Amino acid sequence: MASHRAGRAALSPAAVVLVALAASAGAVVAALPVPGWQRPGIPAANGGGSLLLEALTLLALPLALTLIVELPVVAVAGRDDRRRAIQAGVLVNALTNPLLTLTILALGAAFPEARDTTALLVVAVLALEVPVVIAEWRLYVWTLGWSSRRGLVTAVTANLLSFALSPVLFLWLRP
Repeated sequence: MASHRAGRAALSPAAVVLVALAASAGAVVAALPVPGWQRPGIPAANGGGSLLLEALTLLALPLALTLIVELPVVAVAGRDDRRRAIQAGVLVNALTNPLLTLTILALGAAFPEARDTTALLVVAVLALEVPVVIAEWRLYVWTLGWSSRRGLVTAVTANLLSFALSPVLFLWLRP
């Protein structure tokens, strides 16, 4: 098992920061309008449900699918200490994925006409993926002590694979 490099931050403080940021992103979801949601205690005319349940679904499903696709890439890249690499992969994605999901949802609410234009949607999501890749690259380098090249190749590969497979996964899960 590989030891921590001297001078590198331990994974636990990074975990605390990342989980706190992901939790704060989850709190932002409560401010988003959820179709069909009614305040608790008020009967829903159209079958509206719990905001908490909707928020968890909006964040948990994309995060779970991302982890299923990206963690194997991170595990391969973390050949020296796979367990630590997978832990970092979970934490890194717990920060970046909810923020990306919230941004996509907010843009979709702000520009509803863009949701019907597939090409525009693809360009927008790709543009949003660039800062995600940069953040994940730097977080892998920082938390795992990887070289800049190793962190960048991992972040780019994982996110390209995730981006390429996401339409297939969402179509498969659609009712």
